[in-house]
Amino acid sequence: MILQILFTDSRARVLLAGCSLWLLASAVQAHSLRAEHTVFRVSTLDDVEEQLNRYRLTGDDGLLNAVGEFFGTTDSPATNRQHLLRAWHAQAIHDFAQASTYLAPLLSHGSIHVWLLEANLQRVLGNTLGSESACREVTVYSALFGQICLLQAQLQQGESPSMPLLSKLERMYTLLAERQ
Repeated sequence: MILQILFTDSRARVLLAGCSLWLLASAVQAHSLRAEHTVFRVSTLDDVEEQLNRYRLTGDDGLLNAVGEFFGTTDSPATNRQHLLRAWHAQAIHDFAQASTYLAPLLSHGSIHVWLLEANLQRVLGNTLGSESACREVTVYSALFGQICLLQAQLQQGESPSMPLLSKLERMYTLLAERQ
């Protein structure tokens, strides 16, 4: 019921826009708080993952530069983890075609991380059907994240969220609230 009230056609867009603006403002603030970029050292895949996670929180381009330098000195990806980390990095520097190339071999194995990244890449590349398909794969791993992914895809297309989708989200929200 709560979600049905909150996610009417115009309110859903306003809510999504408000969340997006808050995230953008947070990123701008994180950038403006730093007078200069710190130099980071990356020597292992664990370091790469740590720096990419820190980048998501801070927006510090120095972290991306360090990861890029590491990848520039290593051989082409051999493991699934290397492919995924390279795809995350390529997406972060807005090289979406390269990110898709790194991600492609992982789609047959899949994981929630692979499918969420694929959904986002397809959305950015304007492939609505590809994004929705990836979101449906996400639901295999997490019904909540999958439904949120589908909702975001619908809203980005300018569609009104479907009532069955909103009902599912409401039920999941209620279950989560009861567990708290």
